[in-house]
Amino acid sequence: MRKHVCIICGYVYDGALPFNELHEDYVCPICGVGKNKFEVLSHDFKEAFLKINYGLYVITSKEGNKDNGCVVDALMQLTDEPPIVAFSINKVNMTHDMVINSNEFNISVLTDEAPKELFKLFSAKSGRYISKFEEFPDAKRSENGVYHLTKYVNAIFSGKIIDAIDAGTHTLFRGEIQSAEVISGGKTLSYSDYRRDAKYRQMFCYQCQQTAKGSGCTMAGVCGKKPETAVTQDILTCELISLAVAIQENFLDYSSAPNLIDLIVDGLFMCITNVNFDTEKIAAFSARVNANREKLDGIEVIKHEELFNGDENIRSLRSTLLFGLRGMAAYAHHARVLGKRDREVDNWFVKGMSALGMEHTANEWLGLLMEFGGVNLKCMEILDAANTGAYGNPEPKRVSLLVDKGPFIVVTGHDLRDLKMLLEQTDGKGVNIYTHSEMLPAHGYPELRKYPHLKGHFGTAWQNQQNEFKNLPAPVLFTTNCIMPPKESYADRVYTTSIVQYPGIIHIEEDQNGYKDFSVVIERALMLGGFSEDMQFTGLNGGMTMTTGFGRKTVLDNAPAIIDAVKSGAIKHFFLVGGCDGAQSSHSYYTDFVKQTPPDTVTLTLACGKFRFNDLDAGSIGTFPRIMDMGQCNDSYGAVEAAIALAEAFNCGVNDLPLTLVLSWYEQKAVCILLTLLSLGIKNIYIGPSVPAFFSEAILKVIVDKFDLHLITTPEKDLEKILKK
Repeated sequence: MRKHVCIICGYVYDGALPFNELHEDYVCPICGVGKNKFEVLSHDFKEAFLKINYGLYVITSKEGNKDNGCVVDALMQLTDEPPIVAFSINKVNMTHDMVINSNEFNISVLTDEAPKELFKLFSAKSGRYISKFEEFPDAKRSENGVYHLTKYVNAIFSGKIIDAIDAGTHTLFRGEIQSAEVISGGKTLSYSDYRRDAKYRQMFCYQCQQTAKGSGCTMAGVCGKKPETAVTQDILTCELISLAVAIQENFLDYSSAPNLIDLIVDGLFMCITNVNFDTEKIAAFSARVNANREKLDGIEVIKHEELFNGDENIRSLRSTLLFGLRGMAAYAHHARVLGKRDREVDNWFVKGMSALGMEHTANEWLGLLMEFGGVNLKCMEILDAANTGAYGNPEPKRVSLLVDKGPFIVVTGHDLRDLKMLLEQTDGKGVNIYTHSEMLPAHGYPELRKYPHLKGHFGTAWQNQQNEFKNLPAPVLFTTNCIMPPKESYADRVYTTSIVQYPGIIHIEEDQNGYKDFSVVIERALMLGGFSEDMQFTGLNGGMTMTTGFGRKTVLDNAPAIIDAVKSGAIKHFFLVGGCDGAQSSHSYYTDFVKQTPPDTVTLTLACGKFRFNDLDAGSIGTFPRIMDMGQCNDSYGAVEAAIALAEAFNCGVNDLPLTLVLSWYEQKAVCILLTLLSLGIKNIYIGPSVPAFFSEAILKVIVDKFDLHLITTPEKDLEKILKK
């Protein structure tokens, strides 16, 4: 029987029951991720490699006036006479290039007393943007002029490079030792001890729904985020907090410091789940923030180690505000690229980020969260105006899942402006465009659907991309989240732009006028050639089409007919079933829920959670389809405004409408939408598939009690409870 390995923590399943027969809710006993995060263990390579023990070392070098170093584990002695060692360094590390250019190196052998901070400095931070030896003063120069560590080490070596071998992602160096010295009798820290010791917890992240064990990722992100990336994002977040405080202390605001607020917005967006995996680029952005803060004589307000520490309930409230701000930053970014911004929203980014660096009572935090919810509504309104102003009001459109033969490009993410530029640049070139995941609603906008080569839609929600893109004969353009670590079978045809980035993937920048040249993507599409014949794909339920475009204006234009249908009893209830989809099998709740809704009810939907059911043929009630897609998560404002307008038409409050919100959450945009709904006083919301890990028991109880929030149970029980009211 073939073994399966968890790609997050390395746990190997070797049970008596075949892996494919395990229950769909099976989770890794070590890190808590689901079955989808396991791979077949080919020849037991990964398991076997973990049996090889290594030491841990800091390799240092010097080039000109620059000193640097990084942690490595692959180092061995080759011979005694002459004394030759071999070690490998990842090519992305600055130390790698310095060793090649200088031919000089030092080795510091780490002991088991080495603190976590040492690894953060020499593993997670880049010497391109900081001086590591200013932060770690326990070092001195050897005779070769290169630094070595003097603390937490038991031996040091100095050497010269003999030769180097290209080893793919790494370079294998062979070097001759020129001098050596024993520093202490401390025990060498092994890699296996490093993995086991809790004090070396590599990261902490609990901002998304699939976080390990439902409590937090500590060794690697379930999303595929590496520890050094998570730490770098935490460092960036704290720099943003410190910059916001400096802006306030210098009495700057929307009108006097728009560029600084843009830094806050883009920096927050960069930290959303599945947006940016490029540690080097995040560190570079953090350095920009730091430089601007220092120009304002700002101080470091909070250290990244403190970001998720402290009293459980205060940490919960602070985290909720931070994650909400990250979500709002995505909406603000999309509005900005279309030339729309708002004074109140901009100033609140400064206020909210500053608040994260200050002490508040629980009631003060709750007040901030409700105030934030109202500001986020304003932000979503600005984005709604930006999109409809640029591309017109969405109109209903049935979208085919048929992919025509010939060259094509798949566009995923949320950015309609990027799609528009790509449509313009591919016009008349024989390259068709297909949307993916959250880009489906683009087919409803008149200024986008007018392009005849915007042919249809490919695939489903974001979490299925690694299977859907496998060996795809076309390039894929990621305009925003959600990007997953690309598999080898398609990584060579993935392109990113805007905030989204992944190491080794070609990134397309904009020029000073905001223009992006997508010619490299178009050329790749022509080279790959697409499918040799038309290919019919389906949704998750076998449907060959998906309908979108039921935006706010379409719903409100039909308000009189909707009111008549409700009054006549033709429509008994509306459900808004929307939010983020996710990889865990518990998200299937939403498919089952919609399938079981009575025939005299209508399901409104938005965001990528719709792909659980949007290819179903649920029939119609009069002229109204029983499933109506209102757009992306970015279009949530339209759903809120439609509900408010219908309540006014019925002369009642939103909570008195025959309407129930059944929401799924995954990442931080769902957090800011939930806070907006709560700030509007909307109650009786059902949310799942699990409780956010950042909600403490006490805070969850406050929200449940105050807003009548319900955690989903089963579709049968929840529908019975809803329809009895």
